[in-house]
Amino acid sequence: MKRSIAMLLALALVLSCCLGIAAAAGSEITPRASLTIFKTSAASYTGDNKGEVDFDYTIIPTQSADELGVSSIVIHCPDGSKVKIFGTTSNGLIRSGIACSGTYTYKGIAGQPYYAEITLISTIGSNTDSRTITTKSANAHP
Repeated sequence: MKRSIAMLLALALVLSCCLGIAAAAGSEITPRASLTIFKTSAASYTGDNKGEVDFDYTIIPTQSADELGVSSIVIHCPDGSKVKIFGTTSNGLIRSGIACSGTYTYKGIAGQPYYAEITLISTIGSNTDSRTITTKSANAHP
């Protein structure tokens, strides 16, 4: 009787170990998509004043970043031309920290649609990553 109980306990122990190993093998660890970027977003809105379109952006790094913000904004005008604005620390589009968000206001032609390609960047140590987001069109304030 004692021998049967010992065998059943040993079998239960072996099965529980095998199930634990099988469960661990089935749940692979997936690497993070970016070492430096946790979340990004960008959008466009009709501005407050005549001819204005606002482009909002947000970037959140995975940890405090050495450089964080907008490396470039390319605004697409109604006639197909582009206005390009580069982000720099002097214009406040790139800084350090744990989050960066803001609004860039473009003065265009009243009532015309505009959209932007906003490239957000994050640098932590020697790792740099970026994401380019294309906003939906928004009409400049009439």
